[in-house]
Amino acid sequence: RQLLEKAQGSVISVSSAGSQGNTEVFPASYHTNKACYDRMMVALSQKLPEIPMLTLWPGSVSTERMVLGKRRFEGWLRDAESPSFTGKAVLCLARLSVEARMRMSG
Repeated sequence: RQLLEKAQGSVISVSSAGSQGNTEVFPASYHTNKACYDRMMVALSQKLPEIPMLTLWPGSVSTERMVLGKRRFEGWLRDAESPSFTGKAVLCLARLSVEARMRMSG
């Protein structure tokens, strides 16, 4: 409700390209989760068109789980991003005007 009342907020989610296809490294449940999450954001943006809704799809991210499973994810960690990279992107988006975020929304 505060987002609607102040008309200044946004919903910024972080998903992945895992919602678009199947990669052998990850189980089917991962891909299903990501596809449902992206679909939820689409439904939310249709329900609340006055609020900017943005979804980021970072590349491979060097999370704790990826580092622990290094043998399984070895090829993926060569150019992996830091989780803070995505956080910085969210901060940059938050600093934009509502109008600028609305142009990117959808």
